[in-house]
Amino acid sequence: MVRFSVLRRDGFKELYLYCIENEIRTIVFESTSRFSRDSFELELAYRRLVKEGFTLISATSDTEFDDRYQSKLVRQILSAISEYQREEIVFNLSVARERKKGQNKKIGQVTMEGQGKCEGRKSHRELNPELVKLVKRLRRKNWKTKKQKSYRQISRILSEDYGLTNEKGNPFNLKSIMTRLISNLNNNLI
Repeated sequence: MVRFSVLRRDGFKELYLYCIENEIRTIVFESTSRFSRDSFELELAYRRLVKEGFTLISATSDTEFDDRYQSKLVRQILSAISEYQREEIVFNLSVARERKKGQNKKIGQVTMEGQGKCEGRKSHRELNPELVKLVKRLRRKNWKTKKQKSYRQISRILSEDYGLTNEKGNPFNLKSIMTRLISNLNNNLI
């Protein structure tokens, strides 16, 4: 697992540079868990900031930031609890994602690879299922002529006859119809 140092987080880096530029030596943060959720990184960041002359204060007063051994013990315990909570949240979210993917696969909301969809951009089928049904109907072979409408013809019909356009208000691109709309049909999603 990749871990990022407290001092490398973008928001903290901005705060740190602002404090240096404006000669601010006291940093107040919400709680120890918001400062760092890793006990090792917490101690490293604390020691570096104290060495540079900063005073750290927790707004919730859950721990003292000084060099007494009691303070160090409390910091390490609270940091270990925060680290555990972070890993528990990550685990719970991954379980929930897998459960949602399974549910979505059962109802036909799948990715291009055929797996249940849980994240990412919504497909046309999710956003506008009627559009996908209409494209499917327009793409069918005519029972009399046995011919199929081209993607260009479908794009023109959608735009002129039905007033349907893409997100930018333009007629659907041929490739968009072919890949996004028709790919749903080829995967038997309707």
